[in-house]
Amino acid sequence: MSKDLLGELIVPANPTYDWATAEEQSEYVNPVTLNNREIQMANAAIVVTQQHIKVNRKIAEAKHWLQEAKHALEDFERDLLLRFPAPSTSTKSTKLLQVYVYSTATSQNLKSQYDALVTKVRELDRELLKWEAEADNCHMAFQAIKLAGEHIQTHLSFVKNEQKNARAY
Repeated sequence: MSKDLLGELIVPANPTYDWATAEEQSEYVNPVTLNNREIQMANAAIVVTQQHIKVNRKIAEAKHWLQEAKHALEDFERDLLLRFPAPSTSTKSTKLLQVYVYSTATSQNLKSQYDALVTKVRELDRELLKWEAEADNCHMAFQAIKLAGEHIQTHLSFVKNEQKNARAY
């Protein structure tokens, strides 16, 4: 997702318009300008939603590959334990069993294979966390855009009401 999406929305309301000094500009109460800003927010919401969909696909893919790697590691550990059963002292806790599997893999010259599987699981777990954080960012950006759009709608209603009241006198 573009890091400046919230600052640079898609549809320009007026390229020469300066929002920094809005209170000094008569266009600040122009309903057309406000409608353009509302369209900008809608376009930004679409872009963020598209990005969120892409990120969700990446999350699903990362979960799939992480699950595959975990299964491969579990299969390796199971095969190791079938060939070299753990003594009862090593099965009293999960940590003891992990130590036994590691030491057995090391003593049977399978450490490189075991380390590769463990490293792969950790890498894929980090990747999943990265994509989940990106999904959270997309959600926060969408919420900010939605809130800005709601504020613009409220202001537009106020401007239209003021113009209507001004014509009534």
